[in-house]
Amino acid sequence: MHKPIVVVGAGLSGLVCARRLEQAGRDVLILDSGDGPGGRIRSDDVDGFRLDRGFQVFFEAYPNAKLELDLAALNLKDFEPGCMVFDGKKLREVHRENILQTVFGKWVAITDLLRFNQLGDDLDHLTEDEVWGLEDEPMVEFLRKRKISQEAIDKFVRPFFGGVFLDSSLDVSSRPFAFYWQMLDRAPATIPAEGMQAIPDQIAAGIRQESFRFGVRVESLVREGGRVSGVRLDSGEVIEAELVVLAVDQSASSRLTGIGTEWSARPCTTVHFAASERPFFESILHVNGSGLGRVNHVACMTNASKSLAPNGQSLISASILGNPVMGDLDLAKEVRYELTNWFPKQNVEGWRPLRVDRIPHAQMPQSVGFMDRLTPMAPEDGLLVAGEHTTYAGIDGAILSGQRVAAMAMNPDRELTTA
Repeated sequence: MHKPIVVVGAGLSGLVCARRLEQAGRDVLILDSGDGPGGRIRSDDVDGFRLDRGFQVFFEAYPNAKLELDLAALNLKDFEPGCMVFDGKKLREVHRENILQTVFGKWVAITDLLRFNQLGDDLDHLTEDEVWGLEDEPMVEFLRKRKISQEAIDKFVRPFFGGVFLDSSLDVSSRPFAFYWQMLDRAPATIPAEGMQAIPDQIAAGIRQESFRFGVRVESLVREGGRVSGVRLDSGEVIEAELVVLAVDQSASSRLTGIGTEWSARPCTTVHFAASERPFFESILHVNGSGLGRVNHVACMTNASKSLAPNGQSLISASILGNPVMGDLDLAKEVRYELTNWFPKQNVEGWRPLRVDRIPHAQMPQSVGFMDRLTPMAPEDGLLVAGEHTTYAGIDGAILSGQRVAAMAMNPDRELTTA
């Protein structure tokens, strides 16, 4: 009896792997406990608004995503290359293109701005492999070696990249920091016009609909004859497989394989608001440089894409690093009260809470040495593992892992280099 390749997980890594396998003529069965494709990248319609599950952006320069996605069809909408920093009293601009305004704003010294510019030039000459081959050191030390002042680190790098890595302590390796700096220097951060779920939906559209089976949970791997031979669902059903591809998050992967211990993932909470007036007009991220309060960053999503809200309405997303121990309504009220200081001329108290998204495993930690702790892609016969925890955090890392595992499934003896 013919057995399919069973892909467990319909997030980006599982979708990329499954599509490549089907394109090569292989039979694939994709199992997922959710009700549709996307994993952590999902969007929902709430009262006429299109809400992503947590604030997320897509970096247009992602090298591996370009190989999988039709970027033009996503109708990407740009965020501006910079941010507005709340200093506790007012907003300060740090903008790559509005140099004079940034200089006269005096939030970041001109010497640091020049060194940031030089950093971008230096990284732009590096290949993807060279970036990930840089010395593995704390990102703060990486910046200090380039004579970036501690003041600039605290005033700009910490609030901005603390949001990128969901870690205000900046306990991050220089390698992912350099990669994301390079991505942002080459092209803008964006969102698809219809929300982030357009990304997994586009990949899933290239997979046969009958290859998906949603609403099922894999309880364990089945082993026979010294190899993984299938999966057992929590219903007790056993599905035999030619090969199992485990494309789930690190905690689920560790539970199913017994490999490694569960990482302490970075949590994040996003509060979505509806407003009759937008608090600002630019599609630019606002970040908290005061060191006070819960909110780390705020975005008016409809400044980038009007499709995300009904006519005449604005969609605002405020993100918090961590998961506050309080009810959703109380949290929304506290966030709204805090943001009255950011936008004193706006009727922030009139913003209507739409939903609070609490994402416990929003991002894997990427401190120094994290690449030595990555999950192996081929831990045992009959089993391959995909997911950002095999490469690096984020959309591009997940896509890269799916590409690599698909190549391994089609040619187990192939030397693994790049997708």
